[in-house]
Amino acid sequence: MQITGLNIKNYGVCKNQSFDDIQSPMLVVFGPNEAGKTTTMQFIRGLFFGLNSPERRSYTTGTGGKYGGSLKAVDSEGNQWNITRTMDPEEDTSIVINGQIFPASALGRDLLSGIDPELFENVFTVGLSELQHLNQLNATDAADFLYEMTTGFDRKSVGDTLRHITNQREQLLSDSGRGKLQVLQDQLSSISNQLDIRRAEMQPWVANSNEIEIVNQQINTLQAKLVERQAILSDLVVYGSLEP
Repeated sequence: MQITGLNIKNYGVCKNQSFDDIQSPMLVVFGPNEAGKTTTMQFIRGLFFGLNSPERRSYTTGTGGKYGGSLKAVDSEGNQWNITRTMDPEEDTSIVINGQIFPASALGRDLLSGIDPELFENVFTVGLSELQHLNQLNATDAADFLYEMTTGFDRKSVGDTLRHITNQREQLLSDSGRGKLQVLQDQLSSISNQLDIRRAEMQPWVANSNEIEIVNQQINTLQAKLVERQAILSDLVVYGSLEP
């Protein structure tokens, strides 16, 4: 994604400021104090993630009327984006891609590819304070600082994360053959063997159970025949008692 144009209608100290036909992949905003450098950076962040966040609310409060502006960008597939946000007093968002209106959800999903505000602020919109801090560090500290920036100051650094993943992988796939994965596979094999043994032991019981079921069915059949014979015998006794 590359920003190709900015139009700040009313945002903090910036009024009716336009930056058209931006072609460089890196945009540097410089100027004297109170010229609006930080305001412009916050405007870009606000266009992507919302003007009404706590850190940007001061730029859209007062008696200035409608606040906001628009931003133009092109994505990796060449689609032209026009993003407009205004506050008056509620926030209103308009997303237009190649001349067609899209829902606001397309912004984070398609243009920003799921990048969250912390990552965007710490990597893609770096302010003077971050650069000044970086200039005061030696090479090692600067590298650590950049790693921290890539994931946000409140999270683990990329280096720590990679080391953690490596340690976990070694625990799962140990070269000695006793990693967690191998232990689990051995346990699974042992349980499978035990199940086979139990199934073999159950075969005689299953056979006996089938035989018992057959015998029970035969008993039920014989009992039904016995009841039938008893009824016939009872009729014959009654018939015999009726003869002179």
